[in-house]
Amino acid sequence: MEQFNYALLVPIIGMLGGFFIAIIAIIMGVLEKQKYYETVKRLIESGKSAQEIKELLGEQDQDKTPAKYLNRGIILIGVAVGLVLFAFFVETKVLTGAGLLIGVIGISFLIIYFLQRKLKET
Repeated sequence: MEQFNYALLVPIIGMLGGFFIAIIAIIMGVLEKQKYYETVKRLIESGKSAQEIKELLGEQDQDKTPAKYLNRGIILIGVAVGLVLFAFFVETKVLTGAGLLIGVIGISFLIIYFLQRKLKET
């Protein structure tokens, strides 16, 4: 009788774990928006004006600021540096390429941030 290779379970569980985390994040986002819209509906039924509702709840998507691009860019560049350093110690070229790709995406987010900031000034 052959032994079961438990080493195969590690990548399978890792992929399924990432998949389930993504699904849970999507479901939580939908539930959060649903609560927001229910609250708006109740406020409208109670006779509040649009301006009062906006003052009470604030903006739903406050992620429209240029600062989000700065945050994403800095995080991606940090991840890229970590991957490239890890690839240097493990001596693999695949992680170096992935790190450089993520770094370029991070730099592009920084470029978007600076361009939007410049456009707001003019």
